[in-house]
Amino acid sequence: MKQTASPQIHQYSKLEERLNAFTHFFGFALAVLGLGALLLKSNGLAEVISSIVFGSSMVLLFGASTLYHSVSNSRLKPILKRADHIAIYLLIAGTYSPFLVVAIDGWVSTVSIITIWAVALFGVGFKAIFKDKYPKLAVTTYAVMGWLALLIIVPIYNAVPLTGFIFLFLGGAAYSLGIPFYMAKHKHYTHAIWHLFVLLGAACHFYAIYAFVIGQTVVV
Repeated sequence: MKQTASPQIHQYSKLEERLNAFTHFFGFALAVLGLGALLLKSNGLAEVISSIVFGSSMVLLFGASTLYHSVSNSRLKPILKRADHIAIYLLIAGTYSPFLVVAIDGWVSTVSIITIWAVALFGVGFKAIFKDKYPKLAVTTYAVMGWLALLIIVPIYNAVPLTGFIFLFLGGAAYSLGIPFYMAKHKHYTHAIWHLFVLLGAACHFYAIYAFVIGQTVVV
C-alpha cells in the first residue's frame, strides 16, 4: 500500500480518486435536479421546508465528497474530508425530515425530529472538535442514526404507502451494505464501490420521499 502524506488522509491512486470524484459528481448533479423537482411538487410550507432540507443535504453531501476527492492540496484536503464527514450527519437527519415533518404528526413527530437533529448536531460538533479521530465511532453513529427509524417503524408504516415504506428501508439497507467497502480502504476501488452504495441509498430515499411523501398534503 502507498504511504500517505498524512496519517489522517488515505492516499488513493489517481484513477481511484477520479472514480471517487466522478461517482459523487454524478450524485451531485442528480441531487441538484432532485432538489428542484421536490420544490416543484411541494404543497404548503411544511413540504417546502422539508424539500429544502432533504434536497440541500443531498447537494451538500455529494458536493463536499466531490470536492474532497478532486482536490490534492495538502492543506485543503483535511478540511474537505471533515466537511464530507459532517455532511453525512446532515444527510441522515435531512432524510428523516420529510417523513417526520410531513408524513407523521403529533408528539412522535416532534420528539423524533428534535432527537434526530440533536444527534446530528452532536455529530457535527464531534467531527469539528475531534476531526479524524475515532473513525470507527463515527461510522457507528452514522449507522445507529440511520436505524433509529426502527423505533418509529409503526408510525412510518401507517403514514406512508407500502411501496414508499419498502424503498425507505431499501435505502437504509443499501447504506448499511456499503459500510464494509467504506471500511476496507486498504483495498483498491472499494471506496468507489462505497460511493455506488451511497448513490443507491440516496436514490431509494429520494424516490420514497418524492413519490409518497412530498405533494401529498392538501392545501386548503
